[in-house]
Amino acid sequence: MKIVSYIHPTRTYLPCTGAGRHINNTLLGLTSHKAINLELLCSRQWLQEDGKLDPRSPLRGIPLKTFPFPENLTERFWKLAQFPNMDSYLCKHTDWLFTPMETYIPVSRCPVALTLYDMQAFEPNLPWSNTRQHRWFRYKWSQWIYKALSNYRVIVTISEFSKRRMIELLGADPEKVVVVGCGVEQYFYDIASADPLQLERPVDLPYTLIIGGLRLKKGGD
Repeated sequence: MKIVSYIHPTRTYLPCTGAGRHINNTLLGLTSHKAINLELLCSRQWLQEDGKLDPRSPLRGIPLKTFPFPENLTERFWKLAQFPNMDSYLCKHTDWLFTPMETYIPVSRCPVALTLYDMQAFEPNLPWSNTRQHRWFRYKWSQWIYKALSNYRVIVTISEFSKRRMIELLGADPEKVVVVGCGVEQYFYDIASADPLQLERPVDLPYTLIIGGLRLKKGGD
């Protein structure tokens, strides 16, 4: 099976958390299957002098195709005008276009699988749901997400909660939405089996451990 995956390379740079780790582990997992031929697609702006991704990306060794346009501007055109069509950047034998993050890509050559991590943009009862900034955020998402839900074959999300909210808030087809959880990486198992008395504090001073980014929506305040 031939899969092309459109990525934002900067989200894969280590160290990363959350979506970045999900992207890396998903794509590296696909490369481990002999029956899958994976190729990455991204803007040429992210290439290094050796023609590969930044060494901070664990996806650097995966075959890569690029387009000459800047990432941000191109995605705005994709979402607002469904232009330029990207079929010419997919080989004729491509079985799937897979994007492990939230975007819209206009193609017709093959089915598309899109990843949506949450429905925060459309949640009506968050403390910040009615702020000017969040209303603008919701408006921008509304310009493309309904097209994606209608046109794409599969919508991947990371929890049953997100799937349910996608159906309730946006009317997504439940048959299209597939839950692929983030899972637990090996070092969590390793630390659970370690002797607590042998562990060293990362710093001498008291500290607070934040699970997630330092943002309001994740309790970073």
